[in-house]
Amino acid sequence: MKKIALIFPVLLLFIISVNAQDEKITYNNGDLYIGQLKDGKPEGKGTMTYHEGGKYSGQWKGGIINGKGTYIEANGNRYDGLWADTKKHGKGTMKWNGVRTYVGLWKYDNMEGKGTMTWDSGDVYKGMWRLGKKEGKGTMTWANGDTYKGEWKEDEHEGQGTYKWKNGDVYKGEWHKGKHNGFGTLKYANGQVESGLWENGRFKSK
Repeated sequence: MKKIALIFPVLLLFIISVNAQDEKITYNNGDLYIGQLKDGKPEGKGTMTYHEGGKYSGQWKGGIINGKGTYIEANGNRYDGLWADTKKHGKGTMKWNGVRTYVGLWKYDNMEGKGTMTWDSGDVYKGMWRLGKKEGKGTMTWANGDTYKGEWKEDEHEGQGTYKWKNGDVYKGEWHKGKHNGFGTLKYANGQVESGLWENGRFKSK
């Protein structure tokens, strides 16, 4: 994910009063801030329009984004939620324009904790995240009708889990790096059953 520079710029051209509460700051790089100030820095509520096309509107503290606010990137990507020192931190919603939407918890710009990702294709994941990847317990439902419910690590099935295919086949057991690995049972829709040890997705022995 492209990092965005949201820290209060040091140099500025001038400050003028907009109304009784808001002030206007035009920076030498073309950024424009309109909102509340304290000691010449954004503090309270305000909007920063960046010369590169992004725009942030929300809370500030000491010239830095802190609290609740909305950032819209030049390409249309949008984040609404909580911030800590210019980073997404706490509960928030991120929408990647035309791709996917995440609603849940963040930790210093990474999806971390409980959250739901919905892809525009129709795929949906509900569960735990760590460092921006699916990790812990969660359920993935694909638009084609397949589902997986169980444990994850770094975006892959890892540990105990159950995968159900649209055609009726069901595997329940151990996984490693996204493949059947360890003890598990695969019940086919036609009634056939393979139960025992698996290795890299292949049935080895009972």
